[in-house]
Amino acid sequence: LNSKWQKYDSSREEYVRGLCQKLKESNGLASAGPTLTQTSASGNVPLFQQEIARLNGLLQDKMMDCDRLSRERDDCKRRDQERIQMLEQQ
Repeated sequence: LNSKWQKYDSSREEYVRGLCQKLKESNGLASAGPTLTQTSASGNVPLFQQEIARLNGLLQDKMMDCDRLSRERDDCKRRDQERIQMLEQQ
């Protein structure tokens, strides 16, 4: 789980860097090379907020999937234990 989280975190950072580069290019500021804070201050805050909301939604979906799969695993484990006990009694 930790390695999956690290992989997600690094891919998210790469994605955000790509977005920053696109914003720089679209504003014609690529040669000036503004920092992320300067780019945000130049009126792109709504775009960043929208992207953060999208990423948070994806993360929440993944967490719900993880919870569901965990419950399914626990149910399977319980059923398997019941089968083992039944077979041992026979």
